[in-house]
Amino acid sequence: MGNRSIMNWPPWGWPGVIILLIILINPTISFTPIIDDGPKDFHNPNPSFPFEKMVIDPATSRLYVGGVNYLYDLTPDLTVLKKAMTGPKDDSPECYNRNDSCTKARSPTNSHTKSLAIDDRSTHLIECSSLFQGRCRLRMLHNITEWTIESPPMLANDANSTSVIFIGSGPSDLLDDDSSRSSFDSEVSVLYVASTFVGGTRWRDEIPAVASRRLNRYRDYNPFELMNKGLVSPKSAVSIDRKHTEEYKIDYVSGFELGRYAYFATRQQTSLDDEKIQSRLVRVCTGDRNFESYTEVPLECSSGDRQYNLLRDIHVGIAGFGLAKRLGIIGETTPLVYAVFEEGSSDSPRRDVVTSRSALCVYTIDDIERIFRENILDCYQNSHVSTNLPWFANKQCTPTRLNWEQVECGNNVNTRIGGSEPISAEPIIEMDDARVTSVATNTTHGGSTVVFMGTKDGRLVKTVLEDEENSFVYATESISSEPILQDLQFSDRGNFIFALTPNNVIRWPSSNCDHMAQTCSLCMAKRDPHCGWCIRTSSCSLKETCDRSLPMTNSGWLRYDTNVCPNIRSVFPEQVQVSTSDYLNVTMENIGASRKGKLRCVFTFPNGETRQSEPTSATVDDSLRCATPNVEQIPRMASNETSLTSKLSIVEVSSQPLPPLASINFTFFDCRRFSTCTACTSSPFPCDWCLRSNECVSGQETEDRCRGQVFVNGMKRSGSSSRRGPSHCPHIVAPSPLIYQPAGHRRPIAVKAQNIDTAFMHDFKCQFRLPNGNVQKRVATRRNDGNIECDEMVMDDTGRVSIDVVWTARDEPAIPHLLDNTQEISIEVYKCDEIASDCGTCLTLDTSKFACGWCESQQSVQSRCVAPSLCPPRSPFLNSTQLCTTPVIRSFSPKKGPITGNTTMTIRGTNLGRSPVDIKTIMVANVECKVIASEYVAPSTVVCVTGPAQRQNDGRNIQGPIVLKLRPDGLEYSGLSAESFQYVEPAISRVKPSSGPISGGTDLSFNGVDLDAGTEVEVTIGGETCDIKSRSTSTLICRSPPGERIESKPIRVEIDRQHVKMSRGMGDFQYLANPKVSSVLPERSVSAGGIRVDVKGEGFRILQRPKMILFGRGDIKTEGKDCVIRDDSHMECFTPSLPSTEKINDRSIEVGYAFDFDGSTTSRGRLEIFPDPTIESWQEARYYRPTENYLTINGEHLNDAANERDVKVSIGGAECTSTVVASRVITCRPPERKPPLPTGADPEVIVSIAHLKFSAGVLSYSTPGLSSTSISIIAVAIFALLTLLILLLVLYQRKSNSHQRQMKMLKSKMDAIEMRVATECKEAFAELQTSLNAYHADLPLGAPVVPFLEYREYAARVLFPNSGHAHLALRELEVDSSRAKYVEEGLRELHKLLLNKTFLLTMVRTMESNKFFVGKDRVYLGSLLMVVLQEKMAYCTEILKQLLRELIEKTVEKRFQPKILFRRSESVAERMLAAWFSFLMHNYLEESAGKRLFDLYWGIKQQMEKGPQDAITLEARYSLNEEKLLRATFDFREQLVLLSCESGVPQSGMPPGYNTSIGEVPVRVLDCDTITQVKEKCLEARFRSTSFSDRPRTDEVDLEYRHPMHGRLLLQDIDATSRIESGGWKRMNTLAHYQIPPNAVLTMVTRHASLYNLSLLSEKSSLSIKNSPTVSRANLFGGTNSSNHSKDSDSKVFHLVKPSEHGPSDGQEKMVTEIYLTRLLMMKGTLQKFINDLLESIFSSSRHATLPACVKYMFDFMDSQALEHGITDPEVTHAWKSNALPLRFWVNLIKNPHFVFDVPKPTKIEGCLSVVAQTLMDACSTQDHQLTKDSPSSKLLFAKDMFQYRESVDSYYTEVAKLPTIEENEMAKMLNEESKTRKGQLQVFSSLNEIYKYLEQHKDSIMEALEHSEHAQSYQLPARLQDMMALMESQRAGSDYDSNTLGLGYNSASRLMSRDRL
Repeated sequence: MGNRSIMNWPPWGWPGVIILLIILINPTISFTPIIDDGPKDFHNPNPSFPFEKMVIDPATSRLYVGGVNYLYDLTPDLTVLKKAMTGPKDDSPECYNRNDSCTKARSPTNSHTKSLAIDDRSTHLIECSSLFQGRCRLRMLHNITEWTIESPPMLANDANSTSVIFIGSGPSDLLDDDSSRSSFDSEVSVLYVASTFVGGTRWRDEIPAVASRRLNRYRDYNPFELMNKGLVSPKSAVSIDRKHTEEYKIDYVSGFELGRYAYFATRQQTSLDDEKIQSRLVRVCTGDRNFESYTEVPLECSSGDRQYNLLRDIHVGIAGFGLAKRLGIIGETTPLVYAVFEEGSSDSPRRDVVTSRSALCVYTIDDIERIFRENILDCYQNSHVSTNLPWFANKQCTPTRLNWEQVECGNNVNTRIGGSEPISAEPIIEMDDARVTSVATNTTHGGSTVVFMGTKDGRLVKTVLEDEENSFVYATESISSEPILQDLQFSDRGNFIFALTPNNVIRWPSSNCDHMAQTCSLCMAKRDPHCGWCIRTSSCSLKETCDRSLPMTNSGWLRYDTNVCPNIRSVFPEQVQVSTSDYLNVTMENIGASRKGKLRCVFTFPNGETRQSEPTSATVDDSLRCATPNVEQIPRMASNETSLTSKLSIVEVSSQPLPPLASINFTFFDCRRFSTCTACTSSPFPCDWCLRSNECVSGQETEDRCRGQVFVNGMKRSGSSSRRGPSHCPHIVAPSPLIYQPAGHRRPIAVKAQNIDTAFMHDFKCQFRLPNGNVQKRVATRRNDGNIECDEMVMDDTGRVSIDVVWTARDEPAIPHLLDNTQEISIEVYKCDEIASDCGTCLTLDTSKFACGWCESQQSVQSRCVAPSLCPPRSPFLNSTQLCTTPVIRSFSPKKGPITGNTTMTIRGTNLGRSPVDIKTIMVANVECKVIASEYVAPSTVVCVTGPAQRQNDGRNIQGPIVLKLRPDGLEYSGLSAESFQYVEPAISRVKPSSGPISGGTDLSFNGVDLDAGTEVEVTIGGETCDIKSRSTSTLICRSPPGERIESKPIRVEIDRQHVKMSRGMGDFQYLANPKVSSVLPERSVSAGGIRVDVKGEGFRILQRPKMILFGRGDIKTEGKDCVIRDDSHMECFTPSLPSTEKINDRSIEVGYAFDFDGSTTSRGRLEIFPDPTIESWQEARYYRPTENYLTINGEHLNDAANERDVKVSIGGAECTSTVVASRVITCRPPERKPPLPTGADPEVIVSIAHLKFSAGVLSYSTPGLSSTSISIIAVAIFALLTLLILLLVLYQRKSNSHQRQMKMLKSKMDAIEMRVATECKEAFAELQTSLNAYHADLPLGAPVVPFLEYREYAARVLFPNSGHAHLALRELEVDSSRAKYVEEGLRELHKLLLNKTFLLTMVRTMESNKFFVGKDRVYLGSLLMVVLQEKMAYCTEILKQLLRELIEKTVEKRFQPKILFRRSESVAERMLAAWFSFLMHNYLEESAGKRLFDLYWGIKQQMEKGPQDAITLEARYSLNEEKLLRATFDFREQLVLLSCESGVPQSGMPPGYNTSIGEVPVRVLDCDTITQVKEKCLEARFRSTSFSDRPRTDEVDLEYRHPMHGRLLLQDIDATSRIESGGWKRMNTLAHYQIPPNAVLTMVTRHASLYNLSLLSEKSSLSIKNSPTVSRANLFGGTNSSNHSKDSDSKVFHLVKPSEHGPSDGQEKMVTEIYLTRLLMMKGTLQKFINDLLESIFSSSRHATLPACVKYMFDFMDSQALEHGITDPEVTHAWKSNALPLRFWVNLIKNPHFVFDVPKPTKIEGCLSVVAQTLMDACSTQDHQLTKDSPSSKLLFAKDMFQYRESVDSYYTEVAKLPTIEENEMAKMLNEESKTRKGQLQVFSSLNEIYKYLEQHKDSIMEALEHSEHAQSYQLPARLQDMMALMESQRAGSDYDSNTLGLGYNSASRLMSRDRL
């Protein structure tokens, strides 16, 4: 509340204070975007305005996306940088442009982006749109919201017509003024434009089809004007003849430049007479000013009869190795043309109806140029050939004798040629289910060519192109539900593909190796050329991410097409018995160099458990020996399993878990699980069967377990037994595996036993398992013939009975053993009457299995099929050789047939004989029927053919029963049917329809009598079969076959080969033309189908079952309902539902559709499918109100595809009329009366849309009212609101009174604050001037005012800031005496090499080209080179200029931001530039600017010491830096103390001869100063005339207070008397803590003297020795920072404020912390003069001192480089100069004054110095920053001065530029004088030694670069370098030449030569 009152308080008094408080409250927060590597998309924020075009800037990788009315600038991470709104604008198609005087009405018109292009030479974006007759604009790449130039109308001005632009080369003689050419090369850039003609007003005719236009202003030419206007007509353009503009359209697909030509790809008509669409290439020579070389050639892509005629996109790229070899291309950079086509339907007259088939074709530049050459020469050499471009100007070719060079770029003899010889290619990739829309290509690290294609349905098709057999689609990924537009591009590194859809920009990874496959074989199977198998990590990865054994090679990384994977070739043994452990010999292959350590075997079991073997090393032949796990470590097998399969993996032993190198399945088996000999010996494991013990054992255990027994070896064993395999097992056999036995019969069962060993096999028994589960045993007897016969047994229950034979040994009679039953012998028990219920079936049973017969009884119901023994003796018994009596005919078909016979009749019944010969006669209506023996089925089915019957005279049909006889005599063997058969004469009286389409499928309906007679019916039309669909007595229906042409064909009907008579005039069928569809409206539907569409065409009347069909992927189709035919040219059809293979989300998709015309499918079209509409149901009932005539129903996607006739709304069954459908609302008029319902309930509203039905809710016709509950709720709510209102009024009144009181209190506080600030500001400057005057007056006579460092110290600190005076550049190099000679000679030679320009530049370039040569190495090398070259400054300057030229050229070539050049030391050249200025500006510092800088330093120091400064946080009362401002009020006072020194104090730090007898020195201190701060001020006062480096340090002396009564008291920052506050914080001791009075005498003593005298302190003092430490004497806060707080780890130390606080501590005055920001203003006002003086001295060319020549020389060099590279922006050169001198030199010295002066490191005042440095940087900036309340305080403090500062900087640069140019010889002379002056200041050999270390690291690459340089070879530099390296490496083993001197603690025996020996 307080803060709000301050901000709202009206200004009074001193307004600057209040404004600053408001501005400085909130900090500024910035965020850094995070870039990931996964898929990402940028969704269109305005879906109503879809995206249309995209282009990528190759220099910055930024994306520029244009759509309807918007233009976006995106980062590669798809973050929006800028957005520009391009429309809508008021426009009219009848007005020329926006600025003309057109009086036609203009209306808001959308701006469609027609094309985009990047002009990288001028850093512009060319954006072309449909507005204002089709204009283009130049926009700035860095800020697309700004545009500079707008073109006149030059392209299509509608939404759908095509336009293509690209930037290419123009004629070399276009500009005759060389100064106007591009600074990048000698070619002139022009804009090539092609656009489809759009009619309209007269000026539309003036827009050419193809043209080249200027990009720059030149003489009387403006940008975007034609390259060559011509005198009469435009010369650099081609226009379609006006009489053909409406009929002949050209669609432009793409454009590009290749070689000397500019190309456009098109789709257009073949000719004026032939409407078929074909693709073409258009070519113009780039050197052709008049477009005389304009040529068109067909572009074909075909495979056999399939023509892909519709070009969709084209891309120019290079080929990988495989594709280049296939196409015979030489050179890795030879371009290819990749083109994607779609197939136009051959059923379409124009072939522009797209099918679902697409293809990719590739064309070489040689083929393209060859075909163009042949076509052009054909016109120039043949008179009978025309130019063949009638839509431009058709004329005959004129033959000439001109050669190719004379006509290549055009000749006015023959212009605008249309070649007939096509550029042809066969598809490399064909797709049957994709409509390709875009293409992009790239090459992989493995040399493969990858082609990505976008499709209409949002898929990304990834292909790889190699040789003829290896070009394929390796992946198809769905990345969008929308069509992918034409602009498909790879990122600069190729790791992403950028795709554009109408509402998304998609960044999709080129590959996803990590998630592709888990095994090598799966990785290879994916066939992704980006991916391969990394052996080291056993992962599918990119080549560059694989940890390869040999970097930069393929070793350890397998290409996708490598058929060899790391593998385990063999394991011996292959499988192991689970109960035994064994050693495995594992042989590996293709592991090779990836094996780096020990390996181990790892077994992984199905339950996830793993077991590892001990690590071991592989042998030379890649074999490994490892042990299997113990049986206890192997998981238990399931009870029904005999083996356990594990995964055996080979893993490299490592501290980090590594994936397996290779794996194989390994089996643990258990022979003990096999219970039979056959199963044991036939198993896939090495098992043996022990006969005696009757058990299966492992082959390894056979000798032990089968000792003394006969055993059988398994099939997988090669044992010693003579018996091997299951055939040698003891087992039983039988003639048949199934033995049949009648139930209730007693019969012995016998089987044969084989391989019986009677030596131990005895006591055989048979074991029967009955169907009920019981087991019965019978004694068995073994016969001599080997048969085993079981005792007889009666079996009563039918079913299957299993049989086994068991045996026992004599010594183990209680243990039975089974003989193997390999045949699964069993007994089938049966009963005859259960398997045969009648006599015929009984007597036809298989006698080899069943013993049954028919037992007759006097009562027929008791007759049955029984075994012979069960039939009573007196009852007749029939066996299989006899016939059954009483045959029965149960049914027959057909029931009637033609009188001519030949009807095949089927008779079914019982007892119909045993074979065909048993059938003696069959009479049908007294006509014989001949039996067909092949179709007889005993005893139930007889098939015969009827004979002809005689017609009766009365015309009645002949009919009669069927009589079947088995014997000629005897009625008991005869059967009679219950129904009669009729002989009839079928006849046809009517046939309809009489006509149908040629495609067939018409259902013909024949009406007549007896049409269901007979068996075989055949209908033919013209000899072709009419397929029978149904027939009855009066109707026969068949479907007509296809015809050949429009004609009439006869109809013939035959029944049982008898022609059926037809009425007169009914014998012909007329084939008519097939119906045709001309239009389908609307061409859209919903997913569920049912949308009604109007189909227009002709011939619909002849159709019977027309319906619509939708096609999905794989030709999966769905059909709609039958169409309703309105008339011959109109029918209404219903769309089918979407096929199951297609998916639809929120966006529409396109699928193919056709019509089924009675079984014939028409040609396909494309139907747009929208999401299904939805209806929002209302939860509560709606009420009908008579005053509201309409009912509204809300929903989604309501009219995307549906219209009013597809929507029906019913209310309780009654129609809701006058339905109107909008996008989200359906409106209809409900019935005025409530529809009657049986229950009387309110009617439900049902919405039907196509096939969908929705319940919207209930519509009530009752009058709505309020219930008692609602009334109660409303009353309570009103009462609560009134109560709340009263409370708010009371609170407002109280708050208002409180607010007024607070305002009065705050006003009084603000008045006090203003008075305090005003007083402090008035006194501050006077105090500071007094302090400075006192400082100057107190200096001894002759003492220097400014303590400058010596030059060598200054140079060392600037060059090596982290080492300073301790750096080796200030010391001589020390080496061992035995090596001094070699090192001296080697370094001499290195010095000579460095003085060779070729060597030095090659060394620097080579080192900087190494990516491992990081920034700190470049800075260090630059400093070392400046040390070496300091004595050769002229040569140094020459080298520096060359390196700067290369740096600037690199920046320009790579399109880097030029303004940031020289801002950071990221190169050797930038570091050398900073050091160059530092060397040459030293004199200027000493003569002029240094004095101003020291005044500023001293002023800041003095002003800050006037107020408290926290010794730990360094926050001060007086500061320019907000972060270092002490935001609290402290009571302190300034007091004077007198300092005396003991005689020994100065000796450690004073210069010789200094007078040590000085008396007491007055020192001004603050009572809140810590003891260390007091010591610093005392040392400053005592040794003012002594340089800082010669003074004693604070940790070398102590202060003692010698009390007149209590004696000596030692003063310390922390001691036992220190006060401890809450939270464990310990406050540092101050003068106030020790109660030191004003004018007290403090004695400075050496540290050891104070320790010695501690015992002399009086114990009577209130601060006695008991309270002072006597043991821990080390100063805990030595140095200026007092950084070491305490040895007491339990205490936290603070001085004024605790480190975590901002504001007053406990007990201090509580105030708003921002109020202390006024001290910034006071500090700034105090130091203003010093800051102004410093800046004036820096930016002065003549006022105070002569401008250093180095400044003028280097500034002129930068200006010349800018002109040389065509940089005309003055801000660039301004930035270069500011970065090089003020920012890199002056800012460095301002922040680090100890580099120049002999002063301590400015830790305490670094915050203030940073603000001054920032002010200097802002003054040099050209950017105008808008200051707000959130701006940094450092910028706000100097905001009003910044304009003046910037004027000074601009004036300084201007004055420097106006000064006379310094000639090279003058500069060289000055540089030589500088070199002589500084000679011997720095140690060259120490620096050469350091340079040698870098040289040694990069010697190979430097040597290689020198060997490839002719200049280096001429100077023999490779040999000299090699000699130098040999000298330096001589006898190297005897020394440690690795550190700065030769190693830590090395005792030098020799010092290298002095400087003058070089």
